[in-house]
Amino acid sequence: VIKLRSLKHLIYSKEKAIPCIDWHPRKTGTIVACGEDNVSFNERCELAGTARKAYSLVWRMKDLDPYIVLESPFECTQIKYNPRHPNLIVGGLNTGQVVLWDTEEREKKLEFERLNSHVSEDGGAKESTNYKPLPVLDLSSIDLSHNRPVQQLLWLPESMEFSAKGELRHIEEKEVNQFATISTDGKMHVWDEIGRAHV
Repeated sequence: VIKLRSLKHLIYSKEKAIPCIDWHPRKTGTIVACGEDNVSFNERCELAGTARKAYSLVWRMKDLDPYIVLESPFECTQIKYNPRHPNLIVGGLNTGQVVLWDTEEREKKLEFERLNSHVSEDGGAKESTNYKPLPVLDLSSIDLSHNRPVQQLLWLPESMEFSAKGELRHIEEKEVNQFATISTDGKMHVWDEIGRAHV
């Protein structure tokens, strides 16, 4: 086995544990990875419940730096692209909550910058913009979330949907954007990303 590539950022991923990565469903060579602090059990207990910024990174294999930095209020333990709308990324947090990011506007700005980066107004080379980390679009209520860290996150197949009553239905005529999470609290939650509702 030969290591071919290593991705690391000195601010956002240095000395972090990387519990989950996911490949972009449409862009070859693009991944999202979440990171957790590499701390002992006792240190983690002391930090429990303390809000502190955490970061997940979108990498393009051809770049040395992260393409987009995603910010969350707590550490992400799971992260996945929406397979039908990959600009939407969902993360499961160590608090049991789920977060949603929408990268569409940031990606448009980055693409515009890339296409127009060759010349500045004075004719010289243009410097790239340093964007702040992308904040969450939505965060689940702590009362409706798991009470332990999210251990797995999985998008439901395209033609399956859970109703508000918890019934599983086969749906052909409309788009479904639901995902399930599990945790060591013994529960599985199903979430509706489009309606931003907990099912």
